[in-house]
Amino acid sequence: MNNTSRSNLGYVLLSIAIIVSLAGCSPGYVITKAPSMDVRLFKNVEVAKVQIRTTETELPSYIGMLLREAMVDEIIKKQLYHKVSTELDEGESILRIEPTISEFDEGSRAARALIGLGVGKGKFKVKCIFIDKERNQAVAEGAFASEVSGGVWGGEVDAKQMTIIVAEQVANFLSRNK
Repeated sequence: MNNTSRSNLGYVLLSIAIIVSLAGCSPGYVITKAPSMDVRLFKNVEVAKVQIRTTETELPSYIGMLLREAMVDEIIKKQLYHKVSTELDEGESILRIEPTISEFDEGSRAARALIGLGVGKGKFKVKCIFIDKERNQAVAEGAFASEVSGGVWGGEVDAKQMTIIVAEQVANFLSRNK
């Protein structure tokens, strides 16, 4: 094999590695029902208790509470709303967020460490329905996700960090309204 062939083979292998690594990249969230109104026009946000759909992996008992608290904290950081809380009395201009954990999978740390390339990644997925509380009408829906795909020795699945990432995505959606 001459130097030109080795060089071309190197470029091909590098290209394949880049394509495979980018294949696992995606936006952190997908809006499944486009906003029927600008969610930034609400004055207040209420984050409902997190519902948990049956998942393959048993969830830590505290993960719903972590997610709810993280969502409140991240939305407050955006400074878009007058009040953000886990419970608000009936009133005007309240956007209620109803989160449901739809998937939690720790993945395989061994596969992440030994194979890499996105194999064995841990996943945390949450569906949110955004409701105009005054009218009791859904104004948007979205699916938000966090993944652990690498790190030293396959990366540690950190439930708290995964909830923060999802909460940041929800806050980003609210600030962009798309």
